[in-house]
Amino acid sequence: MENALKYSDPVRGQIAMVLRWDVQSGYVGILVRNNGKGIPAYEMPLVFGRFYRGEEARVVEGGTGLGLSLAQSLMRAQHGTIGMTSADGTTEVTLWFRQLSSPESGRIFLQI
Repeated sequence: MENALKYSDPVRGQIAMVLRWDVQSGYVGILVRNNGKGIPAYEMPLVFGRFYRGEEARVVEGGTGLGLSLAQSLMRAQHGTIGMTSADGTTEVTLWFRQLSSPESGRIFLQI
């Protein structure tokens, strides 16, 4: 969410947070979407690397390039995943958490 705020278009920026269920796999996803300049395709394979800061990130003050790497490590430790796409100025980050109960029960528990 911090990155979405930091890199959204300052005038026309929009940030959305969406909760998703994948009943077949037993995972719950949290998607964060923002609009701005986006991430160039050649940088996408590098964004989860330690200390990596893309060209746009180097212009913005603050940050060490560890945030996405740490997020990925934390998700893996919890048997979840994190993924990112970026195209046409829209960037989406999705975190998938293992679900411990079904949405039909009225309660959802995530293993975090």
